[in-house]
Amino acid sequence: MKRKPYRADGGCNWDVPIIYSKKHEAYIRPGTSDEKVWQEIKEYRAMKITSKDRVLDLGGNIGAFASKAVCYGAIVRSYEPEPGSYELLCRNSEGSENVHAAVVSGNEKFVTLYLNRGTGAGSHTIEPTRGRVPIQVPAIQFSQVLKEFRPTKIKCDIEGAEF
Repeated sequence: MKRKPYRADGGCNWDVPIIYSKKHEAYIRPGTSDEKVWQEIKEYRAMKITSKDRVLDLGGNIGAFASKAVCYGAIVRSYEPEPGSYELLCRNSEGSENVHAAVVSGNEKFVTLYLNRGTGAGSHTIEPTRGRVPIQVPAIQFSQVLKEFRPTKIKCDIEGAEF
């Protein structure tokens, strides 16, 4: 399956450039929370990921967690609905076809995502919020993802639901 570029209504026309960070060996958006995301991945050590794992990454963000899990030999499937973060997830997961531009949800086919255009590049919401830009993003059923991928571990870091 070949990944296609992702464009949602409203696009991902961030006024922030994308640069390659030698420190993190990854693409980031300077002046946003992207660098902090790379610093937080150590919090996931408790998952004890091994090469025997199939890890479902809900809220893939810019790919920090997924790239670390792949380093441990795991097979990772990531979902990220926000276009700007999805673009970086793809860049930071080059060679992987297990990256998806979608919300994992109930029965919806599309979900409205309200984008934060500030420096908190990862803090978006599905709740209508003043000052946020609404876009429609594709959705896939959680039960379908579980049935198809059959994960041994799940990382869920989506706004309001961190597990």
